[in-house]
Amino acid sequence: RSGGARIDPATELRLLEELAERLGIEVRYETIEDGGSSSGGLCRLRSKDLLIIDRGAPLAERVGVLLDALGSLDLESVWVPPAVRRKLERRREGRGD
Repeated sequence: RSGGARIDPATELRLLEELAERLGIEVRYETIEDGGSSSGGLCRLRSKDLLIIDRGAPLAERVGVLLDALGSLDLESVWVPPAVRRKLERRREGRGD
């Protein structure tokens, strides 16, 4: 595949989950009952980084939560698959997916 190849959403989700784990962030899928205003986010609980994602959220929203959370971190010294890094950078710059 070329460097500009797109990855399918399910693969992207898996790669983002693996990146979070490598960064020491536990990814949990939970039912979020807040009236639909949030699909999840990054938090700290008992000195541990935790990323909670609404298990009922569509795949694209799950990917979005991971992109938002991981895009807020310094990933310069971490290997990230090029297609995922581009998505994280675009998200950080406010250009969306």
